Amino acid sequence: MSANADILKAPEGKVILTITGNIKHTNAPGEARFDREMLEALGMVSIDTETYWTDGVQKFEGVPGKLLMEAVGVTEGKLQIHALDKYKAKVPVEDLIKHRATIMLKNMGEYLTVAKKGPLWLIYPIDDEQKLLKKQINSRSVWQIQTIEVL
Repeated sequence: MSANADILKAPEGKVILTITGNIKHTNAPGEARFDREMLEALGMVSIDTETYWTDGVQKFEGVPGKLLMEAVGVTEGKLQIHALDKYKAKVPVEDLIKHRATIMLKNMGEYLTVAKKGPLWLIYPIDDEQKLLKKQINSRSVWQIQTIEVL
């Protein structure tokens, strides 16, 4: 898959993330749909960090938000991230680039399930950047991500 193409490859498996709004690269009318394999193909990283919702340092694996934004042709603006439980949060695209916010697929080597804050969870590496220990960052750490709207 080329991040420079106007059209992304179509998902072959179950769609776990849909991105809508002001995007340049799509694979459905006005949308970019991703299955797990497509997300993993963008490039995975591992981050060891604590969170407010887990005990101790956890090993998370996922797609850097920066790579996800490149795949859909987004470089700036705000994201409205929607969770399965109807929670939503506005997140600056800059967070994904500057603060290495990552869309996690795994925790401690296991794929995230809905019961364990999955299938996708936006995690900030707060152990790397203590300045991220703020309530604002807390509210942006959306789990059970279903859709992302680029505003």
